[in-house]
Amino acid sequence: MGDATAQAARDAGFAHVRSASGDLHALARLIASELNDASVLVPQAETPAGDFDAALIAARARNISIQPQIVYRAQRTSVAMPTTFDAILIHSPRAAKILAEQDIARLSHAVTACISPAAAAPLIALGLTPAVAQTPDEASLLTILKAALGKRDRAV
Repeated sequence: MGDATAQAARDAGFAHVRSASGDLHALARLIASELNDASVLVPQAETPAGDFDAALIAARARNISIQPQIVYRAQRTSVAMPTTFDAILIHSPRAAKILAEQDIARLSHAVTACISPAAAAPLIALGLTPAVAQTPDEASLLTILKAALGKRDRAV
């Protein structure tokens, strides 16, 4: 889980909360270092962005079984893209793939900030050059935007 989710869990009364800063492989390493012979409930999207089982194997987790629970579904909408924008925030590979199907000329003028290399990949494949957050969190995305756009005065 990421830092915001970890804080929400603490606020909800969970006592033993760890953050992996939104990095699936870091979460797998954390679980592998702290648990063995356990079954872990994983509330997740209907189509997860990463392979948690593979990440646990790579982290050399011992006898950890994942019990997925689908708690939300991401669906494409028919909402049109706005006519003007300065920046694009990409939070998932799925969102990037859908955005990549749009008019590429409309995307190329904007600052594009992606939360992870996986989220940037579909746009890079089209020849765009998105910035990738140093860590997979909102603060890193906002750092990219601030560096690229800065705080601008409103037109008079």
